[in-house]
Amino acid sequence: MKNLTVFFITLLFACSNLTGAVLSVPQDYNSIQQAIDSAVDFDTVLVDSGVYYENINLCGKKILLTSHYVLDHDESYILSTVIDGSNPVFPDSASCIRIISKEDSNTVVQGFTLTGGTGTVWPDVYYGNTPYREGGGFFVDSSSPVIRYNIIVNNPVTNTAGVQSAGGGAIRAADSDPTITGNVIMNNQAHYGAGVALYHSSGMIYNNLVYNNSGGSYYHGAGIWVLGSISDTVEIVNNTVVDNFSLQRGGGLYLGNSVVLVKNNILWDNYGLNGGHQIYQSGGSVEVTYCDVQDGYTGVGNIDSDPLFADYNFHLDAGSPCIDSGDPNSGFDPEDSLNPGHALYPSMGGLKVDMGCYGGQGRIEFPDITSLVGIEERPENPPVQNGIIDVQWIEEGYFQIKLNLPCEQPVTVKIYNVQGCLVNTILNNKWQQNQAVMNWHCTDGNNFRVRSGIYFVKALGEDFNVTEKLWVLP
Repeated sequence: MKNLTVFFITLLFACSNLTGAVLSVPQDYNSIQQAIDSAVDFDTVLVDSGVYYENINLCGKKILLTSHYVLDHDESYILSTVIDGSNPVFPDSASCIRIISKEDSNTVVQGFTLTGGTGTVWPDVYYGNTPYREGGGFFVDSSSPVIRYNIIVNNPVTNTAGVQSAGGGAIRAADSDPTITGNVIMNNQAHYGAGVALYHSSGMIYNNLVYNNSGGSYYHGAGIWVLGSISDTVEIVNNTVVDNFSLQRGGGLYLGNSVVLVKNNILWDNYGLNGGHQIYQSGGSVEVTYCDVQDGYTGVGNIDSDPLFADYNFHLDAGSPCIDSGDPNSGFDPEDSLNPGHALYPSMGGLKVDMGCYGGQGRIEFPDITSLVGIEERPENPPVQNGIIDVQWIEEGYFQIKLNLPCEQPVTVKIYNVQGCLVNTILNNKWQQNQAVMNWHCTDGNNFRVRSGIYFVKALGEDFNVTEKLWVLP
């Protein structure tokens, strides 16, 4: 049976005009790293479904590292082939994958779920070799790999012990030129660039879903963070960047002293505590065109309209204003051969490019991200307890809010959306005993259910003022 499988894979690769040997894990090698160490340029390391507790180094190899997704583009292989970086041999080398030996675009990593990485300690040569911890999913330095068709989820790069700071939760690239396309980048945490961090780099970021990443407490940025690439260009095209949260500026994009082209993206329901909810620019040259930006942004073809997401994977509803609204000079959506003149799903409408991650030739269908609950390290709405406020998500479909008060006093409790607008008032200067319990049923002041996204509960008393983040599911 093994020989038959090897014959089939070899035949398929031959038909695909791919060269080099196929090194199979775990059939031929017990670990992914063993296969990489044995590979030579232009080989393929083919990884079967399973969970691999490894912290991988590509070692300068020009290889294709892939799950069985390469065989028939079955996205279930992306979910079932997991590289878990949570058990490193060396705690300071705890990225899931390191690409640090001048790899070029012939180094391709595709078709995996990467989780549990906590970053690699690395000296910043631009600041006197000050150490930083960076890159939970991917740590890229002085290289130009292709990172595509992966799910990069739940990588917490937050440990600042012995370092200046910690950033690049999902992907960190410095002095590099990566191509980052067709990935789901979600639920990662870092003190800057919780989703993607590009530092003194160029690069192409295409057709990614960047969702629910949080942090930004040191140097801003939750979704995509770009800094210092004034001599190169970063292209951010056809991405959906939603529900990311920064404790400083730049909930969606933080663009500092950089040359950046931002086109055909959806930037919605992101939040920066100090401003720049969707986009924050600090110096450099930034051009934003044909994007749907909440609250608006100056540029040709930009709109400010609810994108009307159809589901939790952020497909567009048939009535979405983002359909066929991308740059007319940026190509076409793939055509449905059974319905000529119409886009092939998950693109929508005609052949004009859609805004967002499902528009253009580079888009793919992502796995159902609701199935990621099984590998998440935290639930969708973790309990929040800070001594004063205790928030719990109740399965019947509402939030229970408990206040632990130091004494009897008047209390105000209000719900706000990510724009800072009042949504509902739960209590308004009412006297409460030492413990007060109330519920929010995800409704506004008119008792209509609010749309999914990030909200904040703010509790104010005589001797306290606390705010906590809530996430309302579709």
